[in-house]
Order: sequence, then C-alpha cells, then structure tokens
Amino acid sequence: MNPHTPPSRPVHGPAISALMVSFQTGPILWQALSAALAEPMIGEIWLVDNGNAPEVLQRLESLALAEPRLRLLAGEGNIGFGRACNLAAARAGGDLILLLNPDLLIQPGAAAQLLGALAQAKSPAIIGGRILGKDGQEQRGARRDRLTPWTALVAASGLGRLERLHKLFRDPHREKDPLPDAPIPVGAVSGAFLMMRRADYLALGGFDPAFFLHVEDVDLCARAKEAGGDVVFQPSAIGLHSGASSQASSLFIERHKARGFALLFTRHAQTPWERLGGMAVAALLGIAFTLRGVARDWRKRGWRANAPAASSSSPPH
Repeated sequence: MNPHTPPSRPVHGPAISALMVSFQTGPILWQALSAALAEPMIGEIWLVDNGNAPEVLQRLESLALAEPRLRLLAGEGNIGFGRACNLAAARAGGDLILLLNPDLLIQPGAAAQLLGALAQAKSPAIIGGRILGKDGQEQRGARRDRLTPWTALVAASGLGRLERLHKLFRDPHREKDPLPDAPIPVGAVSGAFLMMRRADYLALGGFDPAFFLHVEDVDLCARAKEAGGDVVFQPSAIGLHSGASSQASSLFIERHKARGFALLFTRHAQTPWERLGGMAVAALLGIAFTLRGVARDWRKRGWRANAPAASSSSPPH
C-alpha cells in the first residue's frame, strides 16, 4: 500500500463510498473520476491502483492530495478485481458502497435512484443500475437471469436466438426486454455498477478472491439470494460505459473468465447432474473463450507473446 494513503475517515452527509479498481484504464479514467466526484451523494471514492503506469499513478497521487474525497490505495500489485474491491470496502467509511468501473460514467441522480431501490430491498441486497454503451443501447450484464451451465451455453452459443420457439432457449441476458417502469428482481446484476449496504457486503465476505477477474459479481449475487436477500435492477440509475479500454491481454482475460464460470458452476450447482453438466460446459467455454482471446489479440497486436496482465476496465461483469 502506498505509505501516503490517508486513513479512512467518517463520511459526513450522504454515507456512500464509491469503489473503483484500475489497471491501465486509459484516459477514460479521469472522466469516470470527474463524474463520480460530481455526484453530491458520494462522500468518498476509494481507488485501488492495480498497476497503472508510473505517470498515471503520480497523477492520481496529485489528485488525491488536491481532492479530499479521493482515497488512493496503491502498491499491492495486480491483485485481481474482487480482492481489490474487498481491500477498499474494508477501509470505506460509508454505510453504503457503490461499485463503479473505472471506464463507467455515473450519470447525475443515479446514486439517489440506486439508494431508493436499496431502501426497499431485503438484506443482503444488491442493486444494479442500467449500463448504456456509446451508441445509447443497453449493454449486456446489467440484468440477467440466474446463470446455470445450460443458460451459459445458450448465451455463448447463440442458441438464445431460438427463444421465440421455446423457453428452453431463453437467453439469461435480458437487456433486450422492454425497459421496466420500476425496479425489478433479477438473477444477477453487473459488478461494474452496483450499490450495497456495506454491512451486507462484509457479511457475505465480499467478492470471493478465488475469482480473479469476471463472474465474481454473478457469484456474489447468487450468494446474496441464497442468504435470502434481494438482487434488483434499477432502470432509472444510468451509467455510460466506454467499452474495454485497457491494454491487457484478451487471452489472459478470457482464460480467467472461463475459470470463473468453472468455479461458479461447481459452487452453486443444485443437483449432482447440474454439477456434472457444469464441468462439461465449463470445459467447452474454456476452449471457446481461449480461441476468442487469441483472435482478439491477433487483431490488436498480431501474433506476439501476451503480457500477463488483468484489467478491471473490461466489459461489464
């Protein structure tokens, strides 16, 4: 940890502590911080530096000295998204925590909308916002059904196109559904943009550090529901997502995504058959994700060795 990191201080006024994790996020990071600092209900922002360039870290340190609401955690190295969030949540001074991707611009009033839905939700509660891309369309991940080996296979294979023929092929990603007029219960929301009571987060143990990158949000939502809590999508809370902005290796990211699915299916299988099916589907997804990562790296940089890095500024979790 950076020796100049200030200790946690009580948050006066709105008790919302925003948490960000950044690894080589790019210029969008400064816009994301500006948007969060412009939100009056956010009392503090904890930014975990998972390995930005020295000049970026220096700029963050200068900003933290000038902006009393910004708290910087650095020097731990790339410890993964979930572990970094846990590190920040343990130090946060607010009663509420708001997870924000470092390439997501929270829109005015979104924090209040999330808070309003949280006030009506049963603990341990997780409230996710609506995530829009540059084209103004809702992105995948912000509202999902419960993820099972079969529904994950449907989503990955494109079988969701057959949903009109039979509900068996229902895609777990529901961003194309009509926008609800009010908050609705869902199976999972995105870790790129969610609010929780800090006490709930800590009671659940936060993100499972076994998930280095991706799927940790689905696991957290599953554990909250298993504990009797609510997982809710709040359509009125908007965040603008720029898309993947990190220089991290796609192959490395895709491999961790595949590993995350394997962990998820193993830990949340409700029957022996679902556990067995999960192992098989995870193996298939591992092959598909690996090939996709290789193809993306080829297109980005040509066939070169991939740097062992992970990013918190990937597409919504």
